[in-house]
Amino acid sequence: MKRLSTVPIAVTLGLAFCGVVFSQFQDAGKLDSWTSRPVARQHRTTSFVRALHAAKQKGFDRVVFEFDGPVPNYEVKYLQSSYYEGEGGRQRIRIAGSRFIQVTLNQIPADEKQITFIEAKNFMPQGRLKLRAVAQVEQRELSEGFFDFLIGVNGGKLFRVSELTNPSRLVIDFKYQ
Repeated sequence: MKRLSTVPIAVTLGLAFCGVVFSQFQDAGKLDSWTSRPVARQHRTTSFVRALHAAKQKGFDRVVFEFDGPVPNYEVKYLQSSYYEGEGGRQRIRIAGSRFIQVTLNQIPADEKQITFIEAKNFMPQGRLKLRAVAQVEQRELSEGFFDFLIGVNGGKLFRVSELTNPSRLVIDFKYQ
């Protein structure tokens, strides 16, 4: 009886898994335009989340994800309820805000480097924010290459997604209405 080599099988399964991961984010929505619909981009790059900032701007509030590396795959969307579907199942969202945006980043390694960024002082704003549109930001899960965040918003605000460079950033603006 011939013995099958495990290397070709492992490579085939690995490539199939990568195809599944990449296919989960199809480009959707327009960048740099106000919307309430999902916005997603597929970049096929690995990166680390270095920091998350939130600030008031003229006419809108801004949430910025800063990366150590290029902007990764992402999806930004309003949740249909006040429940989050995560690895631990369906969980009630308990952060400030009347509506919730889920930001899912993909191709984020759950390794020592990312943990070091997360544990750094001022990695992200804590607790309620004193902003007009954005009430609170919360880190949810870092698992299997996916890193989820929730943004509590006061009302169903329109948002705008932009990508910036030097350093790489994903910017989400929430319009005052």
